[in-house]
Amino acid sequence: MLKHILSDYITAGIRAIPFEWDEINNVPKYQKEGWNDPSKQFPLLPGDNALQIVTGNGWGALDFDLKNTSNKKLFEQWMNIVNADAPDILGKLFIEKTRSGGFHVWMRYDKFPHKMQLAQSESGHEAIALYCNGPLVYTWPTPNYTEVHQSMSDVEILTDDEYSYLIGVSQYFNEYKPEYDPSAKAVNYPKGYETELAKYDNEISDESFETLLETIGLIPIKNFRYGKKDKFIAYRRKGSDSPGISAKVY
Repeated sequence: MLKHILSDYITAGIRAIPFEWDEINNVPKYQKEGWNDPSKQFPLLPGDNALQIVTGNGWGALDFDLKNTSNKKLFEQWMNIVNADAPDILGKLFIEKTRSGGFHVWMRYDKFPHKMQLAQSESGHEAIALYCNGPLVYTWPTPNYTEVHQSMSDVEILTDDEYSYLIGVSQYFNEYKPEYDPSAKAVNYPKGYETELAKYDNEISDESFETLLETIGLIPIKNFRYGKKDKFIAYRRKGSDSPGISAKVY
């Protein structure tokens, strides 16, 4: 089975590396050298029973690390939001459960940045991250990894709006609040205009601010909420077909 999966992944442009997994201790037995050399090939060897993917070439994954957060329903809540708002996007994704009880959401996008931390727990630990353009990710059929939704062959390229939507929903679950006051950060105004611009920022009316947002193509979405306690106004870019939001204003 692993031979066929490896062949399919290579055909799809995925840099997959087979290796041997220690099923007793639930850890890899070794790390193959040269994995970060894109010219190096890794044939299937006797004893190999697992796969890891070098993210890149338009392939990446959202990593839900539930052991780092007290909210053990985080992934379930994320799924409920996406399924309610944009069920068609789920049809473009492959989801697997990891050996530690977390989840990987595999996706394709041709403008991936580098690895990004999207949501932290209350204590500041990484709860959701985007792995892309470099990091290694263990994947099914590695022992103790299971397919939850579709397969890698079902993954389709996301549009800009779909990608932005998934990132936005993931960032919504950030629980970490820094000890410093973010609102107390200094604002650097152009020299000579400090007083005038500070006065404008402090005195602009809600109506004028909304007009300003409209001039840059942001249209308010009435009654949009992720949860009952949300206190933001959601905006969507003019002409966007995405069911998600483009900006939030508190």
